[in-house]
Amino acid sequence: MFSRGQILALALLFVLSIAFRLGPLVILTLLLLLSAALAWCWKAAVLSHISYNQELSQHHAFPDDMVELAIQIVNHKLLPITALHVQEHATIGLDWSGAQRAQDWRPTSQTLQRVTSLGAYESVRWRYQLRCPHRGTFRFGPTTLEAGDPFGFTLRQLQLAKRAELVVYPRVLPLAELGLASGRPLGDSRSRHWLFTDPAHTAGARDYRFGDPLKSIHWPTTARRGSLQTRIYEPTMSLDLMVFLDLDTVQHAWEGRRSAAVERAISAAATVVQAGLAERYSAGISINGMLEFQSGLVNIPPSCSPAQLTQIFDALARVVPYALLPMPELLQQATATLPTGATVLVISVIAPNALQTSLLRIRDHGHPTIWLYLGEDSPPVVPGVQVQHAPSPAMPTSVDTPATSTGAS
Repeated sequence: MFSRGQILALALLFVLSIAFRLGPLVILTLLLLLSAALAWCWKAAVLSHISYNQELSQHHAFPDDMVELAIQIVNHKLLPITALHVQEHATIGLDWSGAQRAQDWRPTSQTLQRVTSLGAYESVRWRYQLRCPHRGTFRFGPTTLEAGDPFGFTLRQLQLAKRAELVVYPRVLPLAELGLASGRPLGDSRSRHWLFTDPAHTAGARDYRFGDPLKSIHWPTTARRGSLQTRIYEPTMSLDLMVFLDLDTVQHAWEGRRSAAVERAISAAATVVQAGLAERYSAGISINGMLEFQSGLVNIPPSCSPAQLTQIFDALARVVPYALLPMPELLQQATATLPTGATVLVISVIAPNALQTSLLRIRDHGHPTIWLYLGEDSPPVVPGVQVQHAPSPAMPTSVDTPATSTGAS
C-alpha cells in the first residue's frame, strides 16, 4: 500500500524527471502514480453498494434439531471484487458439520472464514447445516468484510453490525423419567386440594362460631337477625401451578457445579410446565438465577395464555446455570405473592434442611406442595408434602471445580 509520504516522493520524482528530461523515469513514476490513484479509487468503492444477509430456517429449535444458516452476499455495482474475505463471528456450541472456523479472541465465540470473488452485479450464497446439541442462545454476527484493489496495494474493512439469533429450548424429558404419570402428571392434587373459598363472592350467612375471623362477620344479616352471623363464601377451584427451579447442585459454593445435573433440572422444569399447561393449569416459573445479559431473578407469574409456554421455554433457554439466591430464601420471599390455593412444585438436586423447612411453611399456607427431587440419594420425608424422587442413572457425579485463573468462564 502506498503511504502519503511515498506518493509525495513519487510526485516530486515525476516533476524532477520531467525537468531533467529523463524519459524512462517519467514513464515509470507516471505509471506508479496512476496505479496509486487507481488503487485508492478502487479501495474507496470496492465495499460500497454491497449487501450481506443472514437467514436462519428457524429461530427456535430443540436439542438435536437441524437448522440451516444461509449467507448471501450481493455486489450491486459494476466494479468487481477480486478477493472478498468474510469473517462471520458466531457463538460456540453448534455443530457446523466440518465448516472451516477459527477460535475468536472471545472464549465463547468463533469465526467462520470464507474467501470469494464477485463480478459486476453478481451474488453468492452459502448454506450451512447446523445441529443443535444443547439448549442456549447462539448468535451470528457481527461480520467483517475485507477487500482491496487487484494490485494488492490497498485494503479496506467493513464492519456489519447485523446479527441473527437462534434460541435452542431445553430438552423435554419423558414424564416417566421424572416418575410422573402421563395422564395426570401432578397426581390427584387437583381433586384433593384445589377446592377453597373465594372471599370475593358471598353465598349466604350462618350463625357465628367461636374462632371465626371478625372480617368474615356479615353485619347487615347480624343486625337483621339480632345475632352474629358469619359469611359463607362460594367455593371455587384454583388451577394455578407455580414451579420453583433450584439451580444449586452442591451444598457449598466451593464444591463447584455439576453441569449435567443443572441442565437436567432445567429440562425437568420445561417438562413439568408443558405438562401443566396441557392439563389446563395456569403455569408460572420462578428461578433463583438470572437470564444472560440481564439482571434480577427470573419470575414469570402463572398464566394460561397461548404464549406462556413459549415465554417460559425462552427463559429456560437463556437462563445462566448459576444460583444467585438460595432456594429457601426465594421460597420465603415468594410465599406472600402466591395465588390463593396455587400448587407449588419445587425442583431441586440437593436437599438442605432449610429447603425442607420452606416446603413445610408453604404447605402451612394452604398450598398443595410437590417436591421433585432429582438427587441420587433418597430424599427425606416431609410431612404433608408430595415428594417425587427422579434420579438419573446415567447422571455423572463429578463437579466442575471453580476456575482459579482470571477470564471468562
